[in-house]
Amino acid sequence: MARRKKRPLFFVCSSLNEDNKLISMNMEASSKDEASSLYKKKTSFIPLAVNGPFYLKKIKTPKINRKEIIFSNITKKAIYKDFLVNAFMLDCPVDHAYLVYIKNVLNDETVKMKSTIIVPLEELTILKESL
Repeated sequence: MARRKKRPLFFVCSSLNEDNKLISMNMEASSKDEASSLYKKKTSFIPLAVNGPFYLKKIKTPKINRKEIIFSNITKKAIYKDFLVNAFMLDCPVDHAYLVYIKNVLNDETVKMKSTIIVPLEELTILKESL
């Protein structure tokens, strides 16, 4: 079994500049003294406060091909894979909609959608405005 590498420690160093504006930085170091000296090298100010040590929170980022999204002013109710959704039409990408799930059409409480998604308009069944 592979051993995990040690998580780095961070310290928050803060000081005031000549204009009395707060300068605060996260410094990766093994001790407060090391963090103070690194802060002094980067900013040329002696830190007034050094807080820590802290670990950075692990953040799982989904691997998504990020695109520019531009919303239009059109919203319609639609059905997508047995779910009633609000479909916010997009100008970019063209012929796509941003879906916000309302409820399951089949009233099956065990199946829930987890997030909002962007889908092509061909995959939606647009409902009449009477709903």
